[in-house]
Amino acid sequence: MSKPLFLLSAPFQSGKTTFLWKLAVQARTADLKMAGILSHAVYQGSRKERIEVEDLRTGTRRIIADRQQGDLIYPLLAPWRFHSSALEWSNGVFVAIEPCDLLLIDELGPLEWIEEGGFRAAFAVLDANCYRWAVAVVRPSLLHLAQQRWPLADFGAINRLQAWLSENGFPICAKVHTIEKKR
Repeated sequence: MSKPLFLLSAPFQSGKTTFLWKLAVQARTADLKMAGILSHAVYQGSRKERIEVEDLRTGTRRIIADRQQGDLIYPLLAPWRFHSSALEWSNGVFVAIEPCDLLLIDELGPLEWIEEGGFRAAFAVLDANCYRWAVAVVRPSLLHLAQQRWPLADFGAINRLQAWLSENGFPICAKVHTIEKKR
Protein backbone atom coordinates (compact mmCIF):
# COMPACT_ATOMS: atom_id res chain seq x y z
CA MET A 1 0.00 0.00 0.00
CA SER A 2 1.27 3.45 -0.87
CA LYS A 3 1.73 5.99 1.92
CA PRO A 4 0.82 9.67 1.62
CA LEU A 5 3.45 11.46 -0.47
CA PHE A 6 3.15 15.10 -1.47
CA LEU A 7 5.32 16.70 -4.16
CA LEU A 8 5.67 20.35 -3.21
CA SER A 9 6.32 22.34 -6.36
CA ALA A 10 6.29 26.13 -6.54
CA PRO A 11 8.38 28.92 -8.06
CA PHE A 12 11.81 29.96 -6.76
CA GLN A 13 11.65 31.90 -3.47
CA SER A 14 7.97 31.19 -2.87
CA GLY A 15 8.51 29.96 0.70
CA LYS A 16 8.82 26.19 0.23
CA THR A 17 11.80 25.69 2.56
CA THR A 18 10.43 28.17 5.11
CA PHE A 19 7.12 26.31 5.18
CA LEU A 20 8.86 22.96 5.61
CA TRP A 21 11.02 24.41 8.38
CA LYS A 22 7.88 25.60 10.18
CA LEU A 23 6.31 22.18 9.67
CA ALA A 24 9.43 20.55 11.14
CA VAL A 25 9.30 22.83 14.21
CA GLN A 26 5.67 21.85 14.83
CA ALA A 27 6.43 18.15 14.29
CA ARG A 28 9.20 18.33 16.91
CA THR A 29 6.84 20.10 19.31
CA ALA A 30 4.30 17.30 18.81
CA ASP A 31 6.99 14.63 19.40
CA LEU A 32 6.58 13.20 15.93
CA LYS A 33 9.49 11.10 14.67
CA MET A 34 11.00 13.12 11.85
CA ALA A 35 13.63 12.47 9.22
CA GLY A 36 15.03 13.97 6.04
CA ILE A 37 16.97 16.99 4.91
CA LEU A 38 16.19 20.67 4.53
CA SER A 39 18.32 22.89 2.29
CA HIS A 40 18.80 26.34 3.81
CA ALA A 41 19.94 29.35 1.78
CA VAL A 42 22.51 31.46 3.60
CA TYR A 43 22.61 35.12 2.59
CA GLN A 44 25.20 37.85 2.91
CA GLY A 45 23.14 40.98 2.53
CA SER A 46 20.67 40.24 -0.26
CA ARG A 47 22.96 37.78 -2.08
CA LYS A 48 22.64 34.05 -1.56
CA GLU A 49 26.18 32.89 -0.77
CA ARG A 50 25.82 29.24 0.14
CA ILE A 51 23.41 26.40 0.75
CA GLU A 52 23.50 24.36 3.95
CA VAL A 53 21.75 21.05 4.40
CA GLU A 54 20.28 20.05 7.76
CA ASP A 55 19.67 16.51 8.99
CA LEU A 56 16.22 16.88 10.55
CA ARG A 57 16.78 14.02 12.97
CA THR A 58 19.94 15.46 14.56
CA GLY A 59 19.97 19.12 13.56
CA THR A 60 23.49 18.73 12.13
CA ARG A 61 24.29 20.99 9.19
CA ARG A 62 26.84 20.87 6.37
CA ILE A 63 27.66 23.34 3.60
CA ILE A 64 26.59 21.59 0.43
CA ALA A 65 27.20 24.36 -2.11
CA ASP A 66 28.80 27.76 -2.38
CA ARG A 67 30.08 30.06 -5.08
CA GLN A 68 33.83 29.42 -4.73
CA GLN A 69 35.06 26.39 -2.80
CA GLY A 70 33.10 23.28 -3.77
CA ASP A 71 34.93 20.52 -5.63
CA LEU A 72 32.05 19.55 -7.97
CA ILE A 73 30.90 21.82 -10.78
CA TYR A 74 27.70 21.21 -12.75
CA PRO A 75 27.31 23.75 -15.59
CA LEU A 76 23.53 23.38 -15.38
CA LEU A 77 23.65 24.64 -11.77
CA ALA A 78 26.11 27.53 -12.14
CA PRO A 79 27.22 29.53 -10.19
CA TRP A 80 27.05 26.85 -7.49
CA ARG A 81 29.99 24.59 -6.67
CA PHE A 82 29.02 21.51 -4.69
CA HIS A 83 30.95 19.81 -1.90
CA SER A 84 31.26 16.08 -2.59
CA SER A 85 31.79 15.32 1.11
CA ALA A 86 28.49 17.04 2.01
CA LEU A 87 26.64 15.21 -0.76
CA GLU A 88 28.06 11.92 0.50
CA TRP A 89 27.08 12.83 4.08
CA SER A 90 23.54 13.78 2.92
CA ASN A 91 23.07 10.47 1.14
CA GLY A 92 24.29 8.73 4.31
CA VAL A 93 21.53 10.55 6.20
CA PHE A 94 18.96 9.13 3.76
CA VAL A 95 20.42 5.61 3.88
CA ALA A 96 20.22 5.64 7.70
CA ILE A 97 16.57 6.73 7.85
CA GLU A 98 14.39 4.45 9.93
CA PRO A 99 10.59 4.39 9.81
CA CYS A 100 9.28 7.81 10.79
CA ASP A 101 6.14 9.86 11.06
CA LEU A 102 7.25 12.72 8.83
CA LEU A 103 9.83 12.62 6.04
CA LEU A 104 10.88 15.93 4.46
CA ILE A 105 13.14 16.17 1.40
CA ASP A 106 14.27 19.60 0.23
CA GLU A 107 14.83 19.27 -2.72
CA LEU A 108 14.92 16.83 -5.62
CA GLY A 109 16.13 19.10 -8.40
CA PRO A 110 18.30 19.02 -11.52
CA LEU A 111 21.22 17.50 -9.62
CA GLU A 112 19.11 14.43 -8.82
CA TRP A 113 16.86 14.16 -11.89
CA ILE A 114 19.23 15.27 -14.68
CA GLU A 115 22.79 14.88 -13.36
CA GLU A 116 21.92 11.68 -11.43
CA GLY A 117 23.79 13.01 -8.40
CA GLY A 118 22.79 14.94 -5.30
CA PHE A 119 20.32 13.25 -2.95
CA ARG A 120 19.98 10.06 -5.02
CA ALA A 121 19.49 7.96 -1.87
CA ALA A 122 16.27 9.91 -1.21
CA PHE A 123 14.59 8.11 -4.10
CA ALA A 124 14.99 4.72 -2.37
CA VAL A 125 13.67 6.13 0.91
CA LEU A 126 10.54 7.45 -0.80
CA ASP A 127 10.11 4.18 -2.69
CA ALA A 128 10.41 2.19 0.58
CA ASN A 129 7.34 3.90 2.14
CA CYS A 130 8.98 4.05 5.58
CA TYR A 131 6.94 7.08 6.70
CA ARG A 132 3.40 8.12 7.62
CA TRP A 133 3.64 11.37 5.66
CA ALA A 134 6.32 12.55 3.23
CA VAL A 135 6.86 15.85 1.47
CA ALA A 136 9.45 16.21 -1.28
CA VAL A 137 10.23 19.54 -2.93
CA VAL A 138 10.46 19.24 -6.72
CA ARG A 139 11.10 22.10 -9.12
CA PRO A 140 8.11 22.86 -11.38
CA SER A 141 10.13 22.08 -14.52
CA LEU A 142 10.90 18.60 -13.15
CA LEU A 143 7.54 17.75 -11.61
CA HIS A 144 6.56 15.55 -14.57
CA LEU A 145 9.53 13.24 -13.79
CA ALA A 146 8.48 12.91 -10.15
CA GLN A 147 4.88 12.22 -11.17
CA GLN A 148 6.08 9.46 -13.49
CA ARG A 149 8.06 7.85 -10.66
CA TRP A 150 5.34 8.30 -8.00
CA PRO A 151 2.02 8.43 -9.90
CA LEU A 152 -0.08 8.17 -6.72
CA ALA A 153 1.55 11.20 -5.09
CA ASP A 154 -0.43 14.38 -4.66
CA PHE A 155 1.22 17.62 -5.75
CA GLY A 156 0.91 21.38 -5.73
CA ALA A 157 2.03 24.55 -4.00
CA ILE A 158 2.00 25.42 -0.29
CA ASN A 159 -1.74 26.10 -0.03
CA ARG A 160 -2.48 22.67 -1.54
CA LEU A 161 0.05 21.07 0.84
CA GLN A 162 -1.77 22.57 3.83
CA ALA A 163 -5.06 21.06 2.65
CA TRP A 164 -3.35 17.72 1.91
CA LEU A 165 -1.90 17.56 5.42
CA SER A 166 -5.34 18.09 6.90
CA GLU A 167 -6.97 15.55 4.54
CA ASN A 168 -4.37 12.93 5.48
CA GLY A 169 -4.76 13.27 9.24
CA PHE A 170 -1.59 15.24 9.99
CA PRO A 171 -2.17 16.37 13.60
CA ILE A 172 -0.69 19.87 13.60
CA CYS A 173 -1.18 21.49 10.20
CA ALA A 174 -3.36 24.31 11.52
CA LYS A 175 -0.47 25.74 13.55
CA VAL A 176 2.23 25.71 10.86
CA HIS A 177 1.68 29.24 9.60
CA THR A 178 2.15 30.83 13.05
CA ILE A 179 5.93 30.41 13.43
CA GLU A 180 8.41 33.00 12.16
CA LYS A 181 11.64 31.84 10.57
CA LYS A 182 14.77 33.86 11.27
CA ARG A 183 17.47 34.26 8.65
